[in-house]
Amino acid sequence: MACCRPRCTICLLSVAFIFIVAIVCSYIFLFLVPYENIKFHVRDASLTQFNLTSDDDTLHYHLAVNITVRNTNKKIGVRYDNITSTANCYGKDFGLVSLTPFRQGHKNTTLLRAVFQGNTSLRLQGSQLMDFTNDQRNGNYSIFLKLDGLLMLKYHGGGSGSNIQWNYNVRCGLLRLPLSLANSSTDQAVYPRLFNKRRCKLSYYLGVII
Repeated sequence: MACCRPRCTICLLSVAFIFIVAIVCSYIFLFLVPYENIKFHVRDASLTQFNLTSDDDTLHYHLAVNITVRNTNKKIGVRYDNITSTANCYGKDFGLVSLTPFRQGHKNTTLLRAVFQGNTSLRLQGSQLMDFTNDQRNGNYSIFLKLDGLLMLKYHGGGSGSNIQWNYNVRCGLLRLPLSLANSSTDQAVYPRLFNKRRCKLSYYLGVII
């Protein structure tokens, strides 16, 4: 009996190890792999107004950005809700827009267009003001773009636990944008010159099984 106990212990440890490995593999398959197969890219952008008035620290802006969302999963659809896009410059947010929720099938690409237009208080000091002044002199402005929202995976076949909802955020890094010309006859921005598309980084957290 005494010699049987070590063997039983080894068997129990082996079963526990296999169980843990199975859980880890399931987590990777259900969560990590599908999200790695969702790709966000900035395809083009247009900045037709970006003027900071010195007397009242008001930024007047007009920025349009085209973003593609590609779902490369073979058997998983995606639903995007509560989508917001934020534009940031010199460490300060200056524009926020809400985008239309949408569903996306497998092996599918969706085009999003975010347009930021208006004015906001933007007080720059120290290095921030120096960066803006240098960009104004060079004619290229530093813009950061991000998206946030809810993302739900839709597994084919349905059933309990087939819908997994996550909060997500997308960071598209630094965009160096020149001021574009506007069409005076229509007062519409001449659409942006093509530039190398930029891949954005997708992060996700707080998953909920529905």
